Amino acid sequence: MSLVGNSPSEDSNNEADTCEHKPLDPLELANAIYSLKCTEWTEKVRLGWQTFSEILLYSQQVLLSREEDGSAPSEEGDTDLDMCDFCQLDQDGYREIFRANNGRLGKLWSAINTELVTYRRLHVGDPWLSANINLEGMLESLVKGCPPDFPLVKDNMMNPCCRCGTFTSSYDDD
Repeated sequence: MSLVGNSPSEDSNNEADTCEHKPLDPLELANAIYSLKCTEWTEKVRLGWQTFSEILLYSQQVLLSREEDGSAPSEEGDTDLDMCDFCQLDQDGYREIFRANNGRLGKLWSAINTELVTYRRLHVGDPWLSANINLEGMLESLVKGCPPDFPLVKDNMMNPCCRCGTFTSSYDDD
């Protein structure tokens, strides 16, 4: 409750804050915040939060699959993605950059990074995102379990990336 500004201690003359939370994983926390705040948010903010929550849900599913059988599920389009030194595991499993490193999450991560680096909102009325990425497409790919279907990905507008989303040029020796 303190995280979203609803702490009971705020109304009680500066009494010491007490621990009032319960253990939550990242998805549970995202869902709790959404249920408390979504009515105050615009439709675009709700879409962004739902997309974020779907990414967390999908990440958990990949991790559970990896724990059960030792590997992330293979997906359509994964075969064209390399495994970099960061996402290849050593014997102890310590060199992994992200445990849910599979093609869909890697592509989403690299698409988000590409958008952040290449698009600039120049004027107040301009959209926050370019036409090359859209949250509706990102959310749809997560819900339907299909590869991301928006211009940055489907039109190959990004530099090559590895399964974890690291751009291959960032680990080249050249």
